[in-house]
Amino acid sequence: MDNLENRNKNKVTKKDLMNLNENKINFSYKDIEFIDKDAFNSLINLEIINFRKNKITSLTENYFCGLKMLTKIDFSENMIKVISNDLFKNLISLKNVNISGNKIEELSNNQFEGLKSLENLNFSNNSIRGLPNKLFHGLICLKSINFNGNKIENLSNNQFEGLKELLYLEFSNNRIRAIPNDLFAGLNFLESLNFSGNKIEEITEKQIGYLEKMVYLNFSNNKIKIIQNDIFEKLKLLKFLDLSGNKIAELSSNLFDGQINLEVLNLSNNLIEFIPDDFFKKEKSENNKVELSFHFGSYLNDLNFSNNRIKVIPKNLFVGYINIKVLDLSGNKIEEINKDELNGLKRLKCLNLSNNLIKVIPNDIFVGLLDLSILDLSGNKIEELNNLNGLQNLFYLYITNNMIKFIPSDFFNYLPNIGIIDFSGNNIDKLNFEQINKLQNLYELNFSNNWIKEIPNGIFDKLTGFRVLDLSGNQIETLSKNHLNKRLFKLNLSNNWIKVIPNDLFEQMESLESLDFSRNKIEELSNNLFEGLESLEYLNFSNNRIKSIPKDLFKSLENLHNLNFSRNNLEEFETETFKTLKSLKTLDLSENKFKLLESVSLPLKKWYNLIVWLLDQNIIDNFLFDDITTRNL
Repeated sequence: MDNLENRNKNKVTKKDLMNLNENKINFSYKDIEFIDKDAFNSLINLEIINFRKNKITSLTENYFCGLKMLTKIDFSENMIKVISNDLFKNLISLKNVNISGNKIEELSNNQFEGLKSLENLNFSNNSIRGLPNKLFHGLICLKSINFNGNKIENLSNNQFEGLKELLYLEFSNNRIRAIPNDLFAGLNFLESLNFSGNKIEEITEKQIGYLEKMVYLNFSNNKIKIIQNDIFEKLKLLKFLDLSGNKIAELSSNLFDGQINLEVLNLSNNLIEFIPDDFFKKEKSENNKVELSFHFGSYLNDLNFSNNRIKVIPKNLFVGYINIKVLDLSGNKIEEINKDELNGLKRLKCLNLSNNLIKVIPNDIFVGLLDLSILDLSGNKIEELNNLNGLQNLFYLYITNNMIKFIPSDFFNYLPNIGIIDFSGNNIDKLNFEQINKLQNLYELNFSNNWIKEIPNGIFDKLTGFRVLDLSGNQIETLSKNHLNKRLFKLNLSNNWIKVIPNDLFEQMESLESLDFSRNKIEELSNNLFEGLESLEYLNFSNNRIKSIPKDLFKSLENLHNLNFSRNNLEEFETETFKTLKSLKTLDLSENKFKLLESVSLPLKKWYNLIVWLLDQNIIDNFLFDDITTRNL
């Protein structure tokens, strides 16, 4: 029920709710500041109260007295600093409390006393510094506690005593330094534990080793240096483990022994230099036979070692783990990668080796990775490319920011299903017609920030699914309509040496949505250059040398949202120039040479969707607009 008729704008009174016949009220997003203390007095059948996203500063009255049917209270995202001790008194049916996103600093020991039906409690994103020892005492049905994003420094040893039904416990982004040994004692059904973003230096078997029902465990972004060998031994149901963003420097061989159900392991952003040869498996001898014993089960599918200090990947490290689908080794110090190091990853779909020190990619390194669809080799020191054999299903290829000068003539012959290619930030000076013209599944091509001087005629003609082309930051001087694909959605030729745009360059490009020719040397645009570009939403010709805008230049651009002609030499434009731009949201004509602007030629009042218009750093003497603010000048 949203009963807002005939009431004071920022206040809710008993009168406002007098005729309420429903069992719930919704006053969310109404800028309410006050609630009368007797506002809910007669609503004995009320079950749900929602005051989310208002401006309420306190809940100091016993607002909910007598509401024995109440099951849910939501006062999230207000400005509440204080709540009274008896706010929830005698609410025997209450199951859900959400007062997250406020400014509460303190809770009393008996704050939730008597809430025997309470299941979900959310006080996240407040300013709470500490929790009384018996705050949760008696909440025997509690299943979820969320105190993320507060300023809590300490938790007492018996903080969660008696919460036998608890499933989810969230204390991320606080200031907790240590976890008492028996903090989680008795939480026999706990499935999810999140203490990420704190200042914890140590986790031990005594703290978490007995949480046998644990499925999700997150201690990321703390200050943990050492992980004990036996800490996870009894956590046989664990599926997700995040220890990223700590100070772990060493991994022992048996650290994760017995994690048969683990699916996701994140050890990124640590100080790891070395992965033991037997980190994933070990040899054991029995009856004169040598067998492999695997530390993880067959469910492991997402493995993240990014942003560590790893130099070498042991040979055959992953053999036996055919279900790994995502492997991230980016941001390390790997200089060399060979086939033996990727052996066994038969179902790998995403491999990230970016931001290492790799110089050479052997041509047989990916043989056997038949399911690989994403490969990132960006940010290495690759100068010369070998053909990438065995990647029949590769769709995404990123080799940005290397030192590649030349792509082998048959390089793409081995990538029949490639859809997105990014070679930006290299030293390539030529687009090869024979290479690109055959890529029937190509969707996006990025050769920005290279040394390309020309586009071969017809190079994109046969690419029926081609939609995105980025050749920005090159040395292209001339263009013709034979250089482009008519089906493009997005075209970026910014930061080149282009002086002239042929009148028919965009002919039949009805699907084009984004066009960027900024930072070129263009002086003139023809009157019908954009004719037929009815789908265009973004147009950028900033940082050129354009002196005038033809009268009908924007005639077809009824759906244009963003227009940028800043940093040109524009002095004036004709009355009808901008008339058709009814969908415009952003207009930037700053840093030109306008002296006179008037509402007849620039109909700001008729652009109902306009949010930003920039005319700063011109030399305007007269600004002739009626009822238009000049705050953006």
